Amino acid sequence: MELSYKVISSPGDHDKDIIDFLRENDDDFYPPIAARKDLTLFVQNVYDEDGKYFVCYAENGVIVALTTLLTNHPQFLYYYQYIAVDKNFRGKGIGSILYDKVTEQCYKDGTLRAIVKTWSLNLRSQSMFRKHGFIHSETIEDDRSKGIHSLFFIKSFSGIKFEHPLKNLCIVGAGFGLINFSRLLFEITREGEPLSFVTVNDPDYGGHLIQKLSANEMQLSHMIFTDLLQYTLPENINAGINIEVPDLLGITKALLAKSPKKWMLVGKNAAKLVDVINADNVAIPGKDSINRIDEIINDMERGNTKPAYHKEDLTEIVIAHGCNGLLLGSVELHTMFGFDRSYKGVEIFDVFLEIAIIIQNARMLSK
Repeated sequence: MELSYKVISSPGDHDKDIIDFLRENDDDFYPPIAARKDLTLFVQNVYDEDGKYFVCYAENGVIVALTTLLTNHPQFLYYYQYIAVDKNFRGKGIGSILYDKVTEQCYKDGTLRAIVKTWSLNLRSQSMFRKHGFIHSETIEDDRSKGIHSLFFIKSFSGIKFEHPLKNLCIVGAGFGLINFSRLLFEITREGEPLSFVTVNDPDYGGHLIQKLSANEMQLSHMIFTDLLQYTLPENINAGINIEVPDLLGITKALLAKSPKKWMLVGKNAAKLVDVINADNVAIPGKDSINRIDEIINDMERGNTKPAYHKEDLTEIVIAHGCNGLLLGSVELHTMFGFDRSYKGVEIFDVFLEIAIIIQNARMLSK
């Protein structure tokens, strides 16, 4: 039987067919969609969040599979909402084809990353997500019902790739920021073979470490500097050393250059860093706001509050300065928004979180 595929991005007569398909296959979801929301409103919600339906049709014009991609989700921005394949058409690779088409759309749109959600008993979907390079990022226990958890999977679409296979990683930084990034890296790389990495709690030690590498005293494949103002340090590395140092500054500048947003750079040494980034769409807060940001960071470093406690404060500062994007410019601040890409209408960009996702995506896809 010949199948055809179509992308639908606006309401129309096809909505009735989509609703009929969802009603016919609603028992495949847990809990069923109709038990949570009226199906007509559910279908409309996709359009409301700038979403698209990716639909597979049989020869007779009947829908046999579909998935959706929301591109303006209030929390994740790019969000694969669900996938469904008619029972009589499973095992034919239709689900993979639909996900390939959604993946193409993500790359075409230039999105940073996308998230998909499923539940703990849906092993088929979990297997498909991993096959397509998604990594398990978060679990919300008992979210569907007692003992039935919601699972989130995430994938980077930044286009950033490593030249060398990831083996042994060294993270160079200082204090709370170094601990914060190391914890994130440990948590996000928990699937598969353990990622071997060492930490150096002294950013000034970078030069000495490079000398050791030259003497072959350490076997490392990659090195990451968590001090933002040391992003350019890789230029000092001897070209003969077979080690890769991700250019986080270059990554940040390249991704910001594609964005139409007006970004507020928040973090330590913001004035120095904004000069290094040198982008027209990146600004720094005023003096009073900088003092407040320093208070927030110091509060977190002393362990008085968790980073997420200050989400409201920072987004209010961004909005007050006429910006709609928040660029986290200190490793101390990363993970404060979790895996969210948007908060209170403000887009979030955390290069440290993105590099951790890219690292694990690269590891999973290399298997």
